[in-house]
Amino acid sequence: MAQNAAVAAVRFVALDLVGDALAFPVWWYTAGFLKFLGWLGMQARAQWHTIGLGVWLKNLFVPMFGQTDIWGRIISFFMRLGQIIVRGVWYLATLVLIVVAAVVWVAFPPALVALLVFQFAALASPPR
Repeated sequence: MAQNAAVAAVRFVALDLVGDALAFPVWWYTAGFLKFLGWLGMQARAQWHTIGLGVWLKNLFVPMFGQTDIWGRIISFFMRLGQIIVRGVWYLATLVLIVVAAVVWVAFPPALVALLVFQFAALASPPR
């Protein structure tokens, strides 16, 4: 009876591993990718709030430190414009990294398979 239970356990684990291996690509490109895109969107929103670009845009024409004279308004406008440009470039760099991460997610499994095939082909060929 103990041997039958051991054989059944090994069979169950083997079938479970094979099933997971066959289901992995389907999960990677469907539910896994959607979950990863949701996480990337959350990172983009968090970066937007961290940089505070919306606040800078909203207050572009508001004078800083309550300086309502013409020079206070001019200095405030250009200081905020500089901040918006720098923070906007930073946010665009973040978005580029997010898009690169999504492309890497899609390209990783085929690249891994191609590299494995290349390595096994190199092992099978005779040395020069």
